[in-house]
Amino acid sequence: MKGIKAGDRRLLATVADMEPDPRNFEEQMRDLGVEVKKPDGLKNINWITTRGRAAPLTNKISINKNSISFGKETVKYLNEENNGDKLQFGVAEYQDKKVLVIKTNKSGYKKVQNKRGYVRAGSPALIKMIQAQGLPLGIFRVKKAKGGIVCIPERNMQ
Repeated sequence: MKGIKAGDRRLLATVADMEPDPRNFEEQMRDLGVEVKKPDGLKNINWITTRGRAAPLTNKISINKNSISFGKETVKYLNEENNGDKLQFGVAEYQDKKVLVIKTNKSGYKKVQNKRGYVRAGSPALIKMIQAQGLPLGIFRVKKAKGGIVCIPERNMQ
């Protein structure tokens, strides 16, 4: 080894002969008299899970704060009834519950189908009027009725 003096060679040989210390860091610090402080660990972690994918509505409707969404089976039925392009909405009582009643009407709210195939109707103003009548937001089960459908609350979103 060029450039290393005789004394340095002895030091290199001594370092090479050393065995690794089997103690972990905490044990080494304790032997040296150094206090090791660990930070407090995390406590009471509440993990947030994803909502997952919503089940398709099929024969149900969903009333949210902006509009009313229809399942495929509900749309088929409304289309059979007078080619239901426009819908009229009402709130009634059925078995001591507030229900939404929908029928086709030429002067009602127009159904709109978006690019993904979802069918909606109504507006935020309509939803406010429906809520003012005591009907909650949520998922509704659909029952066929003479001239339209009756939507019975299944699950509230409020």
